[in-house]
Amino acid sequence: MIELLVAMVFFIVVSSFAIKIHGHFLIYSRTALDVLQQQLAMENLAERLNAISDEQLSSEAMRLTDGTDLEVKIAEFETGSSKGLHLTIATKATDNPSESLSAPRLQHHHWRLEAK
Repeated sequence: MIELLVAMVFFIVVSSFAIKIHGHFLIYSRTALDVLQQQLAMENLAERLNAISDEQLSSEAMRLTDGTDLEVKIAEFETGSSKGLHLTIATKATDNPSESLSAPRLQHHHWRLEAK
């Protein structure tokens, strides 16, 4: 009888441990999937902005990021004889500290050189 009781307690402990591990794995998978979704959204936005002329770039970037958690910063740069634009596409910073720990802030850099 005692052996049966010890076996049942062992089974309960092992089962609860396995359930906790499985739960942590699901949380990690969900976070990794969210990061992948954000990376794909940033690359998709970069490809869309690549097809837009420099004159319309600022307004189109604002239009394309409305209603998303992405932001675009545009800066001019000059290196030697080359000039162009540097676009930084990033996820918006969150005010909730628990969200910032689970989903890091991602950035994507895109450079556009002016044609000579």
